Amino acid sequence: MDFETDLDDFRALSLLLQHRVLVRGLDLIESTIEACQGAELPSVEAALQLLPMVRSFALALPAHFAAESKSTAALLRDSADAGFSERLEELDRQHPELLASFEVSVERLTVHGGSAQGPEVLPFEELIDDLRAAIATFRRHEAEEDALFVE
Repeated sequence: MDFETDLDDFRALSLLLQHRVLVRGLDLIESTIEACQGAELPSVEAALQLLPMVRSFALALPAHFAAESKSTAALLRDSADAGFSERLEELDRQHPELLASFEVSVERLTVHGGSAQGPEVLPFEELIDDLRAAIATFRRHEAEEDALFVE
């Protein structure tokens, strides 16, 4: 799904389906990273391939997190389990940092895709490492959310 053109459709999905769409987006980003590295593309070309996907993903996160926060508020109101409530609140507090990590990746990919030069430009390999770390952190977050509701 291209979140930039289909953001209204994404917002209309249930949280479970939003999770699935986001995970597929991460899968696509990771497979594109692998393909770019396998083809040994120059960083500018790789950045230009990754940028629309990462930007689209980052644009979808506020809508997803808002839907989760709305759901969390209702769950917290109705929950008698203090441990569940604490874990849910902690996961909710992670949202700004998760969003920021993808927004930073968008900024960095934009710089690389524009062939900007200078000391402020992070080496592309480091940018990719940070993007992979953001993906791994997001996947852990989603897995923790899933586990919380399976228990």
